[in-house]
Amino acid sequence: FQFLRLRWCGGGLDSFERDSSYAIAAPGIMRVRVRFFARAREITSSTETEITLPETTDTEAFLAEVRGIFPKVVDILPSCVLAVNMEYISAPVRLKDGDEVAIIPPVSGG
Repeated sequence: FQFLRLRWCGGGLDSFERDSSYAIAAPGIMRVRVRFFARAREITSSTETEITLPETTDTEAFLAEVRGIFPKVVDILPSCVLAVNMEYISAPVRLKDGDEVAIIPPVSGG
């Protein structure tokens, strides 16, 4: 779970909205930004999202979570490469709060 901060919008008591620029993860929890490229972006209908994971998560556990959230992406994941904080990885890496993980399918062109 996350603690939320609300922002007052200048109206009555119902004039509050979630301030998404500020969220504190609970102890033992981290937030990771996920970026989707090419076919992964088409399948998920999203360029990026943020997911909440246990602090001990590595990229293999991260991929398991992505499979659960976006089941349609399962077929292309084996051919994708991952980049953590803009660096390609070839072996599992432990993630940290605030990391960015890019899922990059193979691309072709002419």
